[in-house]
Amino acid sequence: MDFERYRLPASVRVGVLIELEGTEGAPFLVRLPSRYNREYTAAQQRAMGVSMDEDFRPDFTKVDFVRWKEARLEAFLEHCVLEMPKGMTRELLATEYRPGLEALFDQASALADMEDEEAIEVTKKLKA
Repeated sequence: MDFERYRLPASVRVGVLIELEGTEGAPFLVRLPSRYNREYTAAQQRAMGVSMDEDFRPDFTKVDFVRWKEARLEAFLEHCVLEMPKGMTRELLATEYRPGLEALFDQASALADMEDEEAIEVTKKLKA
């Protein structure tokens, strides 16, 4: 049996190296924040605080989107950033180098989106 098509992408299992623009020799090892990254996905969903209405549909009226945006970055830092450049710590990245954390998140999210699009195309080809 061939289960390779069901295997989680390497980008989630082992991560990818991302070097931020304007830096050299300072890569981060990051598990992409994609739908395959269960820990990241669960953490951001918990932070969203969505309740269900009487018809059991999601009620987004009480969601604090500012808090949700912050929680996404916290979840990314905790569950996705595996290794940092020498001298960098999670605390420094979250505070003094906050724009770097945001840029890292944006770049990792863009890679995750591209990977999802590629997976959809592969799936379409397999079904054809």
